[in-house]
Amino acid sequence: MKFFPYQVRKIQEDLITSLDRFLKSDKKTILIEAPTGLGKTIASLSSALQYAEDKDYVIFFVTSKNTQHIVANDTVKDILDHIDKKFTAVDVIGKSNMCIYSKNKNTIERTASLFSFGKDVKQKEQPKERPKVKNIEKMCAKLKEEGKCYFFSKTYKSNKLSPEAEFVLREYQNTIVMPKMLRKIGKDKHLCPYELALNFTKKSKIIIGDYNYLFSDGVREIMLKRSGISLDKIILVVDEAHNLPDRVINEMSANLNLNTLQYLISHLEKNHMFDSVVEKLYAFIDKIKDLNIDNTEKEIKQNSVVFKDELINNLETLLEYFIDINFDEFYDIVVNLLSFISLWKQATHETHIFFIKKNENFQAQKINLSLCVKCLDPSVMTNDLFKKMHKTILMSATLQPMDMYIDVLGLENYETKIFPSPFPKENKHSFILTNASTKYTERNNESYFNIAKNITEVLKNNKKNSIIFFPSYEYKENIKTLIKRELDDYRIFEEVRGMTPKERENMLDEFQKAQPSILLAVTLGSFSESINLHGEKLSIVYIVGLPLQRPSLEVKALIRYYDDKFGKGMSYGYYLPALAKTLQAAGRCIRSSEDKGIIVFYDYRFANQGFMDYLDSYEPELANNYTEIIEASNDLF
Repeated sequence: MKFFPYQVRKIQEDLITSLDRFLKSDKKTILIEAPTGLGKTIASLSSALQYAEDKDYVIFFVTSKNTQHIVANDTVKDILDHIDKKFTAVDVIGKSNMCIYSKNKNTIERTASLFSFGKDVKQKEQPKERPKVKNIEKMCAKLKEEGKCYFFSKTYKSNKLSPEAEFVLREYQNTIVMPKMLRKIGKDKHLCPYELALNFTKKSKIIIGDYNYLFSDGVREIMLKRSGISLDKIILVVDEAHNLPDRVINEMSANLNLNTLQYLISHLEKNHMFDSVVEKLYAFIDKIKDLNIDNTEKEIKQNSVVFKDELINNLETLLEYFIDINFDEFYDIVVNLLSFISLWKQATHETHIFFIKKNENFQAQKINLSLCVKCLDPSVMTNDLFKKMHKTILMSATLQPMDMYIDVLGLENYETKIFPSPFPKENKHSFILTNASTKYTERNNESYFNIAKNITEVLKNNKKNSIIFFPSYEYKENIKTLIKRELDDYRIFEEVRGMTPKERENMLDEFQKAQPSILLAVTLGSFSESINLHGEKLSIVYIVGLPLQRPSLEVKALIRYYDDKFGKGMSYGYYLPALAKTLQAAGRCIRSSEDKGIIVFYDYRFANQGFMDYLDSYEPELANNYTEIIEASNDLF
């Protein structure tokens, strides 16, 4: 355990031994379910480093959340402080979060001055107007093409790294190079942080990044080319791997808002250009509206007019025009159109569904329809990708049901390992309320009142910080007033649609400071994972109902697809994804060996055998009413 910088606990030793054995075996992939606090990040990185130490393999640690970057960075730093023979590691985040030009007002003004005069100027010189940054990719490409990005031009000379950039790469080798550090270097030395990060990947033993660096075809191609790494030389560690299927599905799906398309067409019409194309595209929009005359979701069959080559040709003509005119105001729309056309041409009816759907905010639009292509099978990408990797470690605190993840990701030549919680069992009490139902057909004012009463009576008794997860935003709206009315001595926070990461972070900070406080959240929302609230910052978690998806056209197609492929349509396409989200939400309660908590699964359906099998680790007791929960909480707290 040369690279393990901490005192090893017995269960950590078992995890490391399993990883070491896997890395030396002929297996390609391992799935590891291990609870929060066990040390998955340090175990996976230290084992991978031990295996790859004298080999030309690179460890790629990918995660779906920015907060997990911090954990990975701190872990690598501790490893480097612990060992004598150092290595280089780099954390690569998106260009928009690294670009000095778009992030800092003073730097923008200074840079704009440099662009204006075409040479270095004194700091006091300022442009008359601060440039407007609309799209970072567009801005970056345009400034580099015109030779006006001061930071890029200082990073490269004659298509080679400048002496200043080379110095930075030498100076910071054998360290963990983090985004904040690169931004400071960029400001101090007038170099591009993003370009520095990409150049550090060529020298790094560990690369930390978002999922899209390997699970987005275009981004992966750029990353591999810039880093000089081939897939067969990568040891891939996927953190929070329960998120991977959905992320891949989203990456392989696209939609075209017909209102946006009409906006582009009207520009051509106004300028009297491509009259025949305009006419055909308007006719196409009319045909789509005819297909969807009742204004509901409608699947598009393979022989539909939508799949005629003429349509794609006309869309491509439209696209080429807007690329040529280089108008900033159309950039985001054109990029989306490009992505849509590419996927529409590549996708097949075997693995995707093509359909028309209503737009949620259709009141503000003339045409309330979108043309959609949705991936049904993430294994279209992941099966081949995992075969090409040298090794892949998929890890999460919740990878149940594991068979589902194995099937939907198309894993072959794999092994699995499940580790129990190392935390004291007596610190946690879990319940299933068997007299409660949140079924759609049983939702009414009486049921909302009963649910609110069951929850508020427990919280009145305990005065502890709590999160109540609801199956949907609509359900939350129906019950929140009843809860607020009974708990006026609590500070109550509420998750709403469209919250920014900063808004969520600020709310969570306030929630932790307030005692007692309640967060009304949604199981399918953002607070059901990747938040760590220790001690009395969170003591009680309610999961109200199963977060089942509305039986939309997409959901029904997914059920059909997995029924045909595995004979498990309702399980893989409907029930088990809801259960996986439930387990994520329940996992917010106990995050360390000192934490104490109550977890309540509020719906009799959780007691069904199909769900109980996956709740074993919680050892839930069956309760008929809230008095049993109050008794247990009195004993616990």
